[in-house]
Amino acid sequence: MKTSILNNIYRKHAVAVSTIFVIFAVSAGLYHSPLLKTIATALITTRLDYCNSLLNHTANKDIPKLQRVQNCLARVVTRSSRFSRSVPLLKSLHWLPVHYRIIFKICTIAYQALSYTQPAYLNSMLTPARNSRQLRSTSSNSLYIP
Repeated sequence: MKTSILNNIYRKHAVAVSTIFVIFAVSAGLYHSPLLKTIATALITTRLDYCNSLLNHTANKDIPKLQRVQNCLARVVTRSSRFSRSVPLLKSLHWLPVHYRIIFKICTIAYQALSYTQPAYLNSMLTPARNSRQLRSTSSNSLYIP
């Protein structure tokens, strides 16, 4: 199990390095049409989202690398300078930072597994939280975190 997590972390580093080349190609003006810029953005964001739910409880040293890639892409898409702040750019593009993208993806997968029961192996792993007392939060659909 530990080696698979390390392999996925290595893949994330390789993804971060490989996406920089696509960003530089877009920023150098190799792609002039907006359609190609949209395709490049979709390609990079799918690479950033690939297996990112495995990074939820790992060391936080890999997340800033992916965040720098996303910040660089935001600067290229908005044609901002290299030294402009990235947070307003991400807000203007309606993009979540990488850490929150990871949390959002995990919540989306859990919601789909609970409401649609599509992946049976995931639905069997999710257990609802049970309180010993009657609380106001018992009406919410909370899950037990192992």
